[in-house]
Formats: sequence, C-alpha cells, structure tokens
Amino acid sequence: AIAKLENAIRIDPAYRDAHLNLGVQYARVGRSADARAEFQRALDIGPPMAPIYADLAFTSLALRQYREAEAFAHKALEMDPANSGAQRALQYASQR
Repeated sequence: AIAKLENAIRIDPAYRDAHLNLGVQYARVGRSADARAEFQRALDIGPPMAPIYADLAFTSLALRQYREAEAFAHKALEMDPANSGAQRALQYASQR
C-alpha cells in the first residue's frame, strides 16, 4: 500500500487523500516522522480539518514532541470540540 500511495503522490502531489492515507500507513509501521510530514502536507493542501490536526497531535506524541501535540490537539478541538481523538491526544500530551 505504501508504494502505491507514494506513486500516486509522484503522479499528483496535490492528491490530499493519498497524503492522508500514506500518513496512516507510515504511522502503522512506526515511521512517525514520515507520517507527521504526510499529515502536514495534507493540511497544507487545505482546507484545514480537525481530524488532520488530531493525526498531527498523535504523531507528535509518538515523536515525544508534547508541546506540538498539545497545540495540534487544541486546534482540532477549536474546530470540533467533540473530536475524541484530539481529546485523547491532549490528555496524553498534558500528562508529559
């Protein structure tokens, strides 16, 4: 799946869903820095979405970047106060 998503992005660098899915795949195999970069690219393509900020928060946690994780979680919660992923990420980040 990773190779196919990377190829899709080579063909169309603005293919947001491919960046999001590649981020998920990278996170699943422990490539947290790569996952975070893909989520950031998806966010840069726009428009901003709470789930992407939550993904950025979780990958920041995996990288032990707790302040960044808190900031991303807060952004997600500003957009969607009921986002349970962002709530969990914020809870984990604030315990560090």
